[in-house]
Amino acid sequence: MTTIPTVTPNAVLFVRHLSENISGYVGVIAFGFIVVIWIAYTVIGIYHWLRYAHRSFAMIPLIALHFFISLSLIAYAWSGLT
Repeated sequence: MTTIPTVTPNAVLFVRHLSENISGYVGVIAFGFIVVIWIAYTVIGIYHWLRYAHRSFAMIPLIALHFFISLSLIAYAWSGLT
């Protein structure tokens, strides 16, 4: 009598992998949610600053500096999540 080899379906392997590594996924999802909130807050803040603030020479360089510093911190934090 020959035995038929069994193959584990990909869905079962994925669920097993997900259940073993759930804490890592929760951290990445939470961090991604924080990044989305940061983007919305930044876009709304910049819109209001450009729309309602007095014209100043410092506005555009400060917005660029905000983006550079914030994106640098996000990239640094994201690299630590691996």
